[in-house]
Amino acid sequence: MVIKLRSIINKCISISVCILLGFSVYKKCNQVSDAQKIVVETDSLLAEQTSSMLSHFIQASTYSLASFQFSQSLLQQFPCIDSFEVEKNPSGIIACTIATSAPVLNINSQWVLTENGHLARATDFIPSLICDLHSITMPVCAITDAFRACMADLPGYIYESYTIVWLNDQEVLLYDRAQPLFAIRFDSSMKLDKTILHSCNSIKNDMDQRGLFVQGRGKKPMPCIADVRFKNQIVISWGMGGSYG
Repeated sequence: MVIKLRSIINKCISISVCILLGFSVYKKCNQVSDAQKIVVETDSLLAEQTSSMLSHFIQASTYSLASFQFSQSLLQQFPCIDSFEVEKNPSGIIACTIATSAPVLNINSQWVLTENGHLARATDFIPSLICDLHSITMPVCAITDAFRACMADLPGYIYESYTIVWLNDQEVLLYDRAQPLFAIRFDSSMKLDKTILHSCNSIKNDMDQRGLFVQGRGKKPMPCIADVRFKNQIVISWGMGGSYG
């Protein structure tokens, strides 16, 4: 976090507090309070309700808008914020500019990972933006460097062909969308190439042809996990599929 102070512009105090965490700014929504002479400007990625709540939070703050305490409090309440700037112009109006980093991944349909690697509430952004995101399931929502790196490297076709369940850095499950009883287990440090996926798909197809995923007389279909964390081999575990393996 970097705090920059700019002083005396045309004999007026101009203070800029920047919490620099990331990327581009998309400005759209203006809200003005004549009583406090505060203008709040947010970007087009934020939901209307979030913009309104941000404006109210800023207007009602008991901290100086240029203080570290206010910046810290703002980020705690609104983790979607990427940068915040306060400036007092010569006419005495205080301009507050809010910027966010775009969401890139939907987590548990409640959270999103942003471009700068931070966790934010999905409801803070416009719904149409969230609907277009790839999604994963994470029983325990813990964002690590390994998670960020793995998600950044994972190709788009993985999301399209598998339901991703992140258990921890050492155990990630890919549930086959065409056959949910079959999953691939891998380590987040691994590079999942098409050769590995093709081998697992061949195993799945063979099991399908043998009817192992079909409920028989007095028998339940057996879930299966193909563990690819071992060198030059794929270890098959039966009866360990379930919801999350």
